[in-house]
Amino acid sequence: MPTDDDDDNDSIPDSVENQSTSTVDLPAGAITVTIGGTDYPDSDGDSDPDLWDLDSDGDGIADSVERDVGSDGDGTANFRDVDSDGDGTANFRDVDSDDDGITDSVEGTTDTDGDRTPNYLDTNTDDDGSLDATERTDDVDDAELLRI
Repeated sequence: MPTDDDDDNDSIPDSVENQSTSTVDLPAGAITVTIGGTDYPDSDGDSDPDLWDLDSDGDGIADSVERDVGSDGDGTANFRDVDSDGDGTANFRDVDSDDDGITDSVEGTTDTDGDRTPNYLDTNTDDDGSLDATERTDDVDDAELLRI
């Protein structure tokens, strides 16, 4: 049961992580977990409610890391933005935070091109002028994809 304003200590307030499904669009695979008669959203479907889950979207990147980065240049941390990439899913619940078709768990927190934007938030991780969304659908071998 909840004990303070941030039960999982990921720096995202429980009030944000526990928004009802009627006020927040949850990603595919999300479920509602009922504990003690209270419904809690579970974005990654692992039966851990978001307010107690250290990785609410199950992308392998801790919520505390995703919380700290503001990828759209507005000076607001991603978890406080409604939806940086405009796909209808709150950032800390998004398994593809930059909406390039490559999941955050594949892209990771590395900054391949040195532009101070981690790959999971960077739409052009190798800074070659071609968007990752385009490169991932081109004839790219596995080694090139893994470098992204």
